[in-house]
Amino acid sequence: MADQGSDTNVIANWLVKKLNFDRRPLADKIAIGTADGNTAFYREYASIQIGVGGIWRMIDALVRPHNDQGHNQAIMLGLPWLHIVNAVIDVKNSSITVGDEGIGEERIIIETPRFTTSKYHTLTLYSTDSRYKKQIKMVERKLEELAPVI
Repeated sequence: MADQGSDTNVIANWLVKKLNFDRRPLADKIAIGTADGNTAFYREYASIQIGVGGIWRMIDALVRPHNDQGHNQAIMLGLPWLHIVNAVIDVKNSSITVGDEGIGEERIIIETPRFTTSKYHTLTLYSTDSRYKKQIKMVERKLEELAPVI
């Protein structure tokens, strides 16, 4: 997952173990606030080669603390990765372009699932994936009923 709201790259402890990446200790632990309001303490990092859309980079990633069982996010690529791959995020078209022409790389567009706003509000986005159309129509009908109240 690429996350422009993250100041660092993070890799899951289970993935570091599974791929047998070398771990390196940090001189001091780093405390980072998480999306759920908690604080995670990082004590080590791993240097890994990662490729996205054929664009490869060696990056350093903090190793998420050992209590990551059940956490389904293997790697979070934050601002350091976005910077070194010269990423441009197109929110409306749900795509990210990576690659640095300055070092001879082709620019690659990676498309992700698309979303749209409701015709009744801009509180959240809805998937345009046809597999979810039934659920989206149901939500839209409820919002239409509430529209005079809102």
